Amino acid sequence: MKKIIITLYMLTILASGSIACDVCSCSSGGSYYGILPQFQKHFIGVRWTGSSSSASHIPSYIADEIYTPPTRITLHSAELWGRFYLAKRLQLFVFIPFNVLTEKENNIANTIFGLSDATLMANYAIINTGDSLMKKLKHTVLLGGGVKFPTGKFRSIDDGSAANPNMQTGTGSFDFIVNGVYTMRYKKAGINTEASYRFNTANRDNYRFGNRLNLTFKTFFWLKAKNVSFLPNAGVSFENAQKNTRKNSEKYYTGGNALYATAGMETYFKKFNLGFSFQQPVAYNLAEGLIKPDQRYTVNLTFMF
Repeated sequence: MKKIIITLYMLTILASGSIACDVCSCSSGGSYYGILPQFQKHFIGVRWTGSSSSASHIPSYIADEIYTPPTRITLHSAELWGRFYLAKRLQLFVFIPFNVLTEKENNIANTIFGLSDATLMANYAIINTGDSLMKKLKHTVLLGGGVKFPTGKFRSIDDGSAANPNMQTGTGSFDFIVNGVYTMRYKKAGINTEASYRFNTANRDNYRFGNRLNLTFKTFFWLKAKNVSFLPNAGVSFENAQKNTRKNSEKYYTGGNALYATAGMETYFKKFNLGFSFQQPVAYNLAEGLIKPDQRYTVNLTFMF
């Protein structure tokens, strides 16, 4: 009976296509700000992000009965981004990512790369005393939103078979984002919190990635040595994704949530900023337990003017 159940389960997986990339959400992307001092300056920069995960093909309750090697999914993203002022309190952010996605299964690797989905965001400073020399306790509150455009490719057919929705450089949909950022600083120490929610729409193939919530909390400390400033920081981030749908029907083994511990360092020298951050998953439930996320790394370089 166990063999029959396992066989029927594996036939179900094969009939629905490989789940490994359908649940990893590699291409669904997003935009985030991080800790951004020197509020009144424009900047342009690049940042590189590396992340990976492993996907099992069978649930844990039958994993002991049959072994299938997990699929490894790796994402490398190089992003051009910038901040520009339209008015004293109004900021415009632009994010243009280029993604390289690799799926490796049974020692066979499949790689795709290309322009991903660009995002345009606008934030308004409700409160800003961050640059004030007269106040010891400083606050900055930003509220805004934006649009993610379908500039990346989303192919429904690949080599004669249905392509994995997440093994794409884009989602093929217009998505809408609302966000808020709060930064508080007292003398050299401070906190930074960021929240965003993305409302996803269906693409032309009637596939819709689930809406996504991102929350981040960081503490930081400002250090200065001659002409160089350092900003070590640490905190946590939380991500939640609803299930994906196809023609309004929920897709199995999609969605979930994850909690990460984060640590990083920002270095400022004249008009340049070099930063590094690291994220370690500490708790997660992704794709009904079939996805295991690994660490993430981000390196960024910006020029302020």
